[in-house]
Amino acid sequence: MTDIGKLKTLYEGFGIEHKIETRKEELVLTIKTKTKNVTGYNGFLTEFHFDSDGAFKNVGIYE
Repeated sequence: MTDIGKLKTLYEGFGIEHKIETRKEELVLTIKTKTKNVTGYNGFLTEFHFDSDGAFKNVGIYE
């Protein structure tokens, strides 16, 4: 299983709302605050970046 597949399975198991999209030549899994089972400050989000094969690259936390 790919890294993005593992993370997707984990979040789905916990009922955490997330979105996966393709940007340029990478996959990005995004979690925003104030969505299902996610708390935090308004406007914050976390993005997990993966290469096109689903291997983890980095994570960013933004306001």
